[in-house]
Amino acid sequence: MDATAGRGGTLLRFFTAIRYELSGSPVGLDREALCVAALLHDTGLFDAARQDAVALAITTNLDPFVSLDRYGPVAHYLQAGGLVDVLAQQWRVHPDNLADILDRYPRDGFAQDTARLVRQEARRNPGCRFACFGPIFPTAVRWSSFTTP
Repeated sequence: MDATAGRGGTLLRFFTAIRYELSGSPVGLDREALCVAALLHDTGLFDAARQDAVALAITTNLDPFVSLDRYGPVAHYLQAGGLVDVLAQQWRVHPDNLADILDRYPRDGFAQDTARLVRQEARRNPGCRFACFGPIFPTAVRWSSFTTP
């Protein structure tokens, strides 16, 4: 599958979701879940190298450093985006834009939910990365400058 294949289908799914929202339907729609489903549903059709790039990005997401040269752009930028989103590290957003983003997408309860989910994952999988982090990761999330009280 080439790099442009599938984009039209994803856009049509979002167009349909927007039509749904504008229709006044009383049934709720989890837009984030729809986005993930629309983006991932055809990944099995990707060529092997592209599938590997996606898998590598997911599995290195929690690494403290993901080199662009060693791991490629997908893994590198996914990890960098996570550092910005979760820990507010290495971000370069104008304070006015950041205020607007946090107004639109408040992070209320994010640190508490993250700590709870990390502990839950560590209990389920004692050898996982979250278990190795111990209390360090949830503490770093709580100290993030993006976290709202």
